Amino acid sequence: MKLSEMLAELEKDHTKKFKGTIKDNNDIICSFYVGCVDFRYDREYSSRSDSFRIGEYREWNEIQTPITFLEALKTSKKLRCEHILVFDMCVSTKYYDLQTLIRVLLANFTTNQFRKILSEGRFYLEGWNKKEMLING
Repeated sequence: MKLSEMLAELEKDHTKKFKGTIKDNNDIICSFYVGCVDFRYDREYSSRSDSFRIGEYREWNEIQTPITFLEALKTSKKLRCEHILVFDMCVSTKYYDLQTLIRVLLANFTTNQFRKILSEGRFYLEGWNKKEMLING
């Protein structure tokens, strides 16, 4: 989406975040922060003193926000899980139906680890729209 479209979406919903990409792979993140639109480089130690040309970022994409496992239970969509214990497993990069995801986690982790993953993990839905999920869930 264009910069103007991205800013309009951000104005409607302050919880959204967007990533802009440029040819040199210096991605920037745009979000709403303390009453202002905030632009930062997408790197671990980005500061407000960094500068860049907004106009060079031609394409903006919404960043998917994680949901809890309980929220994921309210939908029939496929999901993936991010957690330190599953960082190198397929469940962190590919989407699975709930039954398959639980089967894979139970087969590879102890009961305590499984509980920890479900309670602390970040879950992402395939084709996700949080408002749609909560309304239609």
